[in-house]
Amino acid sequence: MTTLGFISIKNVEGFNEAETYENAKQFHSISEEDKDVLKWKNHNKNNTNIYRGLAPFVDNDESHKELFDMGIPLRLVSEEEKKYALYEETPFPPNKPEL
Repeated sequence: MTTLGFISIKNVEGFNEAETYENAKQFHSISEEDKDVLKWKNHNKNNTNIYRGLAPFVDNDESHKELFDMGIPLRLVSEEEKKYALYEETPFPPNKPEL
């Protein structure tokens, strides 16, 4: 990780690489309009999500990345933990329940 910045984890029970790859391809094929409702609030002022969801690639940004941050379902978070801003519902693509 210190030289390449990547880590590879193998032999994870239940992980299906082909399925994950297909889901990633499907995610990237959804319309820009559907992606817009997934964006962090600082990328779409109409959204309420701050940490969960899509942080799109931004031209000339030094990080040169696009990411989708997911958290555990909010119903599984204790009332004590819900006071922290990091806990919010993850927005998922509309009309794509399989993703």
